[in-house]
Amino acid sequence: AGLVLNMATGEEWTAIRHQGARRAGKPLAALARSHRKRIELLGLESSPRSVKLADSLMERSSKIRILGSMALSIALTAAGGFDVFCAPIPRRVFDMAASLLVLAETGGVATDLGGRSLEGMPCDLKSTSTLLCASSRELHEEAMALLSSGR
Repeated sequence: AGLVLNMATGEEWTAIRHQGARRAGKPLAALARSHRKRIELLGLESSPRSVKLADSLMERSSKIRILGSMALSIALTAAGGFDVFCAPIPRRVFDMAASLLVLAETGGVATDLGGRSLEGMPCDLKSTSTLLCASSRELHEEAMALLSSGR
């Protein structure tokens, strides 16, 4: 089970593996993507180095947001608030575990920047990983292709 809390607003996202996710107590489901040619809204981890590493994603995104909270950014991706969220510098798996469960329960996809699954990584204070997540497999594949073209 996982819980993500926006301490500024009190809004919460919850998930239980194989039982779905909820936002503010209401079932949360993946949003259908409209037919568009680019990533509409990209969320980034907040450091100057991250911005540089994600340059190829930024160039193809209509808008970019940096919230400063990975957990909230991933939860918003699950809810369709971001198309894609990228943390190109390794971050603690512990800090993203609950929100990754919310994302998975809504049909979203999360990998490291090499496309490897984060499933099975230890959820402790020492394990770190880069992160690319999207609200759908289609968006994740598009973002992976953009990152690969920029390397």
